[in-house]
Amino acid sequence: MTLIRSGIKKIRVIDYDTVTLSSLNRHAFAFRSDVGKLKVRVVKEYAAKINPAINIESIDDAFDADYSEKYIYDGNPDYVIDCIDDLDAKCELLEFCERKGIKVISSMGAGGKMDASSVRFSEFNSIKGEKLAKRLRILYKKKFGKVIPNITCVYSIEISKGLTDLEEHQKGNTEDYRINENERVRSLPVFASIPAIFGQALASVVLTDLAGMKIPSLNEVIANKVNEESEKEKIGNVMISKLVEDFRRDEQKKNKT
Repeated sequence: MTLIRSGIKKIRVIDYDTVTLSSLNRHAFAFRSDVGKLKVRVVKEYAAKINPAINIESIDDAFDADYSEKYIYDGNPDYVIDCIDDLDAKCELLEFCERKGIKVISSMGAGGKMDASSVRFSEFNSIKGEKLAKRLRILYKKKFGKVIPNITCVYSIEISKGLTDLEEHQKGNTEDYRINENERVRSLPVFASIPAIFGQALASVVLTDLAGMKIPSLNEVIANKVNEESEKEKIGNVMISKLVEDFRRDEQKKNKT
């Protein structure tokens, strides 16, 4: 919604999912009457009410590597915002964007998180203790034989609360309750405010970058701090990676207390 309200002229939305009762807590564009409708079409209708001049291209399909040229490259996008849950598709999208030189920002997992103050953004290589990022790193190397590009990501340092328990009627044959082949049966609870904060962070990075006013990343913030301290106390050179690691460790300790 932030991109729509900020004057972006054209947005292509790709999603195969529908609005559900359980997801109404986190969809700013959806109403009770939209339950059962495709999300991409609901977004398009909602956007038109805000800005009739905006061009929302809705594709009601999951991202598929076979359609990368058509879904992603066609139209020469300024930015790709990756919010894919399926890790295989996420890897394919990120590799395609790297190969084509398309700017991309990626969201890690918002499910099972509750602490708004734990949301961060930085380069992928600076993410520590995030389960989805770890699995993504391993799968990307396995699929493509190279390390994942050091793209900007939005993530949370909070430890996930974990999957919900299966209900009694689901325990007999769990496969009957799997919506899609690559998705889990047990759900990961989603606290209403966290996806919204992730979305605002993603939009902020994209909008400021497009405007030539890039928000400094974690590495840049720490590098500036090192330079300041070096001038004040003549402490000499400090490894940025070591400072990032110490910073992450301190945050994780605070998170556990």
